[in-house]
Amino acid sequence: MGAFIGQLIDGRERWLTWKSAVAGTFWCGLNLMALTIFARWLAGAFSAAPPTAVVCATAVLLTAVGLGSNALFHQLDFRGEHWLWGALPAFLTLFPLMVLLIVIPDSAASAWWFSATVVCVSVVAVFALETTFRHRQQNTREVAIPKTLDAKTEPVAVDNVAESDIDTQLEARLAGTIPTAGPIETENEDMPWHAPEVSQWMTRSDADDGSVTVEGVTVAKFAAGQNRANVHLTFCPPLPVAPQIECETVNGEEVRIKVAAVFPHGARIELTRPMHDNQDAPIAIGYFAHTEQNQSIEAAA
Repeated sequence: MGAFIGQLIDGRERWLTWKSAVAGTFWCGLNLMALTIFARWLAGAFSAAPPTAVVCATAVLLTAVGLGSNALFHQLDFRGEHWLWGALPAFLTLFPLMVLLIVIPDSAASAWWFSATVVCVSVVAVFALETTFRHRQQNTREVAIPKTLDAKTEPVAVDNVAESDIDTQLEARLAGTIPTAGPIETENEDMPWHAPEVSQWMTRSDADDGSVTVEGVTVAKFAAGQNRANVHLTFCPPLPVAPQIECETVNGEEVRIKVAAVFPHGARIELTRPMHDNQDAPIAIGYFAHTEQNQSIEAAA
């Protein structure tokens, strides 16, 4: 079972984020817990009403969990099978524990307290999964950008040029940067986004089966006291269809990343820093955009 779960995480590590895991666990936990307790109540397992303190404590806990789940779900971009893999840890950790609720003593207080314990244990399990996931990504992050490119790969270096359609905040943030003229000298040839003259670095690969992959790094420069920023990606020439995009910070900074809009010709990414983080610092965001073979064929037809 451990090897099976490890293969699932390895295969979907671009989609399984700690937020999706926590949101899926909270949401599925609430539904499973409510269904199980209601089934036991219909079977007459609860002969007496639970104590008032237990009811109030459980109500507060469920309200907090519900509000947290709702907030997390609205911050995420669940498309297609993303939701399934995000909710997978919930079923792996919660379902066996919910089965145990059927066989505990017929005591209302025990049932309520056990339900609260199940939620807490599940949260701990999810954060343990999240730690493992971050460790896997840390080990693979250095090889995310290939050193050698095949014949169909097109390296592109995009200089710090403020486009007319970028909002005023982003345009002001990019103003006054190093001139674009002259050769680009990088600190590390394997990772050219370290060059101060470069704000984006990407590669594009067109496979023989019709699928297209674009991956690279874009640098967002937060000013002191600035907690929100927008990053615009441009796909030129445009892709056959709007791709699926996954993003993460290159150096592990604490930043919330949201893909706000995706089009065949580009995408807009919203970045949010914690309120306590108000220093002037650049943040490198790695992204991976991919169109499937069937999508490209349908668009061409």
